[in-house]
Amino acid sequence: MEHYEKDFPVDRVEIPIAVLYNRQQRLQRPKRHVLDLGAEYKVGRIVLRLLRNLDRDEAARATRAALGHIRALSDRAELTDLVGYREDSGHELVSEEDATALEQSLFDDVLRADDDTLGGERDLLRLLLRVHGGCPSETSAHVEGLVEEDAFLLSLLRAALGETVGQAMGDAAVRRSHRLSWGALAELVPQERFAERVKQLADRVAVDDLDERTRMALEQATLCADNPSLAEEHGNRP
Repeated sequence: MEHYEKDFPVDRVEIPIAVLYNRQQRLQRPKRHVLDLGAEYKVGRIVLRLLRNLDRDEAARATRAALGHIRALSDRAELTDLVGYREDSGHELVSEEDATALEQSLFDDVLRADDDTLGGERDLLRLLLRVHGGCPSETSAHVEGLVEEDAFLLSLLRAALGETVGQAMGDAAVRRSHRLSWGALAELVPQERFAERVKQLADRVAVDDLDERTRMALEQATLCADNPSLAEEHGNRP
């Protein structure tokens, strides 16, 4: 689609933007090789090309309209950051005033969301850390309540399991390793309380009923909960 940028429409661009984000979950998430940028870049690159043909007022209008039709909060966060001024992700497509209003609306939506809604987010930990950066006390209080639900806690642990893809020179095999971002989780919930909830969860969940990624996340979380020194090694963010 990038090859047809000159042919992109400038009227009602909120329609293709919403459609693209609502289909994003169908893209393959795991990286296939070391040079694979990952699915998260693919939709944003097209949306950027749609919006940068507009002036700031029209880009803000289109963004607000698209956000009203984008289902996933993670996708709304991605679009909000794309048009705003956040370092490393913002392209300053709207005014600073509009960017601030869009960001605050995102924060409000996340802080109102229940465990079922947030538990289904594909980038749950990244989304919560994003909101925590703007509303730390409110986010921590919200998440501390949500982790009392076992299903949500499992979703959060799964989201915190990062994957690294490696490939030796001349080797066709792709090696994958996984590490839990325990330190990032501890930013959201006090570490002692989080460790307590992980131990409770491990005692009553049927591991055989979990998918492989969730099982790995729970196993690593249990190790971190039992071993504070090991937890320090898992301090990285996703």
